Amino acid sequence: NLLGAWVVIRLFSNFIGEPFWAQTIAVAAWTVAALNIFGLLVPVMAFLNGFAFHAGDTRVSILLVLKAIALVVLLLWGTTILSSFLQRRINSLPALTPSVQILMGKVTRIALVALAFFVALTSLGIDLSIFAVLGGAIGIGVGFGLQKIVGNFISGVILLMDRSIKPGDVIEVAGTYGWVRSLGARFTSVVTRDGHEHLIPNEE
Repeated sequence: NLLGAWVVIRLFSNFIGEPFWAQTIAVAAWTVAALNIFGLLVPVMAFLNGFAFHAGDTRVSILLVLKAIALVVLLLWGTTILSSFLQRRINSLPALTPSVQILMGKVTRIALVALAFFVALTSLGIDLSIFAVLGGAIGIGVGFGLQKIVGNFISGVILLMDRSIKPGDVIEVAGTYGWVRSLGARFTSVVTRDGHEHLIPNEE
């Protein structure tokens, strides 16, 4: 039974293009199947559900955390497929410039990831208000330690919106010429005439 379950799970996991995710999902699914075959799934779930703490009015157990992780991974996998499809559709629109295509693709991906995260938490019955304090702490962290990252990200959005540069343009930085290979969230890839690639922060 264990061997049969492993074969079936591996066959289905082969439809996942990413090797890491395919292996992770296969191992997780086979672990659940093995526990079920030995009749240990229900006792193990009850054991994991016994370790819990309360965050406000919400009871958070190890079982709930594992379910949340599994659901988030599944939703993120679906989000990756959907965002790649939407990116190809956006890139096929001739009315949009390359800069706008990149910007729309990044905004779409971020929105889908955020939506998947909140859908996973909501479906598990977790009160999202408990993240209010966490959001304040993240805000303080952004203000002190992550200001460079946030600054580069906002600068990248501005570069894409005002269409000042786009992939394929030739620009000069610090007296050196190069052509723009790609525009990232934090930096721009510029290739010089000698073939070297330079990652320039978007703030610069």
